[in-house]
Amino acid sequence: TLTDRLTDIIQRSHDCGIAVQGNFICGLDCDGPESFDLIFDCYQKTKIDSFMLNVLVPYPNTTLRNRLRSEDRILDNNWEHYDNRHVVYQPKQLTIDQLVNGYVELTRSIYNAGQVLTDSLGILKNNGAKMGAAFAIGHKLSFLYDTLRKERTFRAGRGL
Repeated sequence: TLTDRLTDIIQRSHDCGIAVQGNFICGLDCDGPESFDLIFDCYQKTKIDSFMLNVLVPYPNTTLRNRLRSEDRILDNNWEHYDNRHVVYQPKQLTIDQLVNGYVELTRSIYNAGQVLTDSLGILKNNGAKMGAAFAIGHKLSFLYDTLRKERTFRAGRGL
């Protein structure tokens, strides 16, 4: 499977002392309610050192924004909300509540204090006390903090 191949590539990178960062976007047109479980499965199996997770943002003057606007799926034109903390468009296969709740639950699973500690120890084991490992651990801690802020903003914006 794709996850198995990715796991092999990441392990070979770790064997060479290279830390790996994965960037994932939730709310793409191909994403349905099951996508959050698939992302979590990938996270658990691959042992990516630094895991970045965001909700899709159709930034101004992009092909994506133009397409979503032509499909009448842009819900919010307040540029202050184009900050990875608000859902400003209508996803194709998810309700906004499914996207917000799925994202919040996924980030809670990945970025909680116990998981961050476990992952940080794994990073040190895989990479030693090198700059890349320190960066990955710092990233995990900062994302834990950011996740809590995002959850509050998402829930406040959706009345959840």
